[in-house]
Amino acid sequence: MVIVFRKFIDEVVAIINEQYSDNNSINENVYEYIADLIFQLILTSAKVRSPRSISRKIQHELVWDSVFNSPSLNYEAGIKIKDIVQQKIYLKVARIQFNPDLDSVELLGFCLNVMGFRVATDEHFGISWRKLHKQIIIWSQCYLATILNRYPLIVSHGFVDGMTFDSDNSRLVITYESSSSNRNYYFEYLKLFKGMRLKT
Repeated sequence: MVIVFRKFIDEVVAIINEQYSDNNSINENVYEYIADLIFQLILTSAKVRSPRSISRKIQHELVWDSVFNSPSLNYEAGIKIKDIVQQKIYLKVARIQFNPDLDSVELLGFCLNVMGFRVATDEHFGISWRKLHKQIIIWSQCYLATILNRYPLIVSHGFVDGMTFDSDNSRLVITYESSSSNRNYYFEYLKLFKGMRLKT
């Protein structure tokens, strides 16, 4: 179903790109409609949180990578749609400061799962979502420790399998399993600032 949906998005955006390149007028609402379809797909995939190998494949490979690395979304109309999607994502995540609803928390877990704790510095990799990645990391560092200390169940109810909160050291931890047969584990950390006041 996800693959069919992606194919539909690609074909629709390809048509819009063609109209765009021919200098035909395009109703601005069209961009919003397509962006909302992609956003809803992201929200739905964010609900698949375990096992991590499955959530990673669905969230990163089938949804995130296929949208933000899609050739049809690398032209003018597609870039505009991706910008709208990213704005929707950030505004939804930022709402957690005021109301930590499950959809917003799952979306934050999705973002940290697909983009990771470290913003890429490579000239090309992740360039189309780097601004959003920086925004999510900065927001998380500023507000997440306070939120998780106040609502500790957020981690188990909203974040992907393998992502935990180390309250003693005020940091998020994500556990990765080595691909070797020894089943070794390694960890990635995101330091969170303590004592940031939430907006009310």
